[in-house]
Amino acid sequence: MKSIYKKFFLITMVVIIILYSISNLILYSSKKVSNPEIYKADSQHIIKLLKQNNKNNQHPRLMATSKDFQNIKLEIIIDKAMKERFNYLEKQADAILKQEPVKYEFSDGLSFLSTSRKVLNRIQTLAFVYQVSGQKKYADRAWLELETISNDKKFPDWHPGQFLDTAEMTNAAAIGYDWLYNYLSANQRAVIRNAILNKGLKPAIEFYSKENSIIKGDNNWNSVCNGGIGMGALAIGDEGGEFESTSGQILQNAVKYLPIMLNKYAPDGAWYEGPTYWDYGTTYLAYFISALDSSLGTDYNLSKAPGFSSTGDFPIYMAGPGGMFNFSDSSSNKIKSPVLLWLSNKFKNGEYAWYYNKITNIKNTTAMTFIWGNKKVNEKSIKIQDKYFRQSEVVTLHSSITKSTDSFIGFKAGTNGLSHSNLDIGTFVYDALGVRWFCDLGADNYNLQGYFNGALNGQRWQYYRERAEGQNTLVINPSSKPDQNVYAKTKIETFKSDSRKSFAIADITDAYKPNAISVKRGVALYKNTGTMLIQDEIIANKSSDIWWFAHTQAKIEISEDKKSAILSKNGKRILVSILSPSDGYFSKMKAEPLPSSPNPINQAHNNMEKLTIHLTDVDDTTISVVISPLVNDKNLHSPNLVRLQDWNTDN
Repeated sequence: MKSIYKKFFLITMVVIIILYSISNLILYSSKKVSNPEIYKADSQHIIKLLKQNNKNNQHPRLMATSKDFQNIKLEIIIDKAMKERFNYLEKQADAILKQEPVKYEFSDGLSFLSTSRKVLNRIQTLAFVYQVSGQKKYADRAWLELETISNDKKFPDWHPGQFLDTAEMTNAAAIGYDWLYNYLSANQRAVIRNAILNKGLKPAIEFYSKENSIIKGDNNWNSVCNGGIGMGALAIGDEGGEFESTSGQILQNAVKYLPIMLNKYAPDGAWYEGPTYWDYGTTYLAYFISALDSSLGTDYNLSKAPGFSSTGDFPIYMAGPGGMFNFSDSSSNKIKSPVLLWLSNKFKNGEYAWYYNKITNIKNTTAMTFIWGNKKVNEKSIKIQDKYFRQSEVVTLHSSITKSTDSFIGFKAGTNGLSHSNLDIGTFVYDALGVRWFCDLGADNYNLQGYFNGALNGQRWQYYRERAEGQNTLVINPSSKPDQNVYAKTKIETFKSDSRKSFAIADITDAYKPNAISVKRGVALYKNTGTMLIQDEIIANKSSDIWWFAHTQAKIEISEDKKSAILSKNGKRILVSILSPSDGYFSKMKAEPLPSSPNPINQAHNNMEKLTIHLTDVDDTTISVVISPLVNDKNLHSPNLVRLQDWNTDN
């Protein structure tokens, strides 16, 4: 009996060993990595790799090598368009030659971010033009800027109290140090190197030591701070001693904490803080990841974060003829950033380069246009017109994605209470005939008292532009309290896109608890006519006071029966009509707080009006509004009233 158990035990152990070996082989093979250590961001390994790839302190290496600059020079010679762009940039550099170096000053009394950005623009422009032209005058002037920010008497620090300022200044100094390395004397290099270490990297180490540091968070601060500081570390990390040890710590931390922010691009590449902060945060990711690629030969898989390869879709689809769908604290200005070129090259996506070249002109040229547009991909026009960005819960509908006459709807559900968010669940913008008819007011003054206090009863929710009444959405039973649930989470529950009619329906009930049992909002775009239909189906918790708001800079003329309105702007006109309810009527109001709302001093005065529907003593209702472009004073389409649940089958 014992011998049987012994044999069974031996056989079992052999099977376990075989299975263990096979599983290890499978696991190792699935990584497809010849050297697994290269994906481990160990500080000593990073510095070792930096030295191996850049023997004898080889520069330039941040985003571009000497070979890359040679290729750019050749491209400028043979490509007429690139030659014209370079001539424009050279004129910008010539203008900088005549300007005094920056001063240690705060534009708004709190931040010198504008100073850091001025330095970055000057250094990038001057150093790039020097690399291409070889003219020493540009390097001389760039050194003057670098010497100024490195001088302890002129710049005692880079304002670590607002670490964005420090990170952007470190990025500027790093690019200057790297691109001008072979021009600078040993003493000049030492001056900049010490400034990067003492004013950039060492303050960053202190921030990393704090458990809840904002540079470990999931918003734009993470990528800007880690990206900017990481650039400094890559510039000086092979200089021995404290330069190496501190840079190694910085780079290890940057690679460790950036995925926290990168994961927010999942699953479709949207950015929850809105398009302006997409541009800001993604640009600093591009700085850092492209510098990792060029100096180390790896980005430690940062670019493989879920959704990141598709993130160039976001600024493209969020743009209408009238500007961006600027939800949260964003601007409506279209994004014309060369980061689209980097994304195009990094992910071999020709649509991004095609779009960038279609919407930009010579005046949008920066040094990064050449650096990130150096490696060409085959351009490819965009075919898909509509987009649903999951997780951020934003939908954009286009009749044509690049025509100036495109009819466009931006529509948002999503989550309140996030970084830079407003109480804007259900809001929309609408463009037609080349005009933005219903718009988002954008951000207020960041220095307003309590502007970033987004707690349950935080002061942020007292400001009109941050409240639901300052959006193009509903308000139910208004009061002095926040007019949407501050922590509401809502989703797009239906999205359909085709060549005739596209639509999205969101369940936004959570934004209106406890005032409502159910609130659903749908938006539809009829592609052939550019007509928009917006419909709300509301079941209130009790007899309620309901407001429907849509902000506009157009002139509003309400019909005699108050069932329709004509909006006029820039010689164009649209018709807005109420399909439901029968007792719903239009009025117009100034874009200002309701009598029951807070009205703090110093908030922005809004130079526009809002089209309004006000219903009282309502238990449940359907508010359905048609918005139609008028072509030769004719309304080309008048949809019928159909329940949201039947939109999928309605023709």
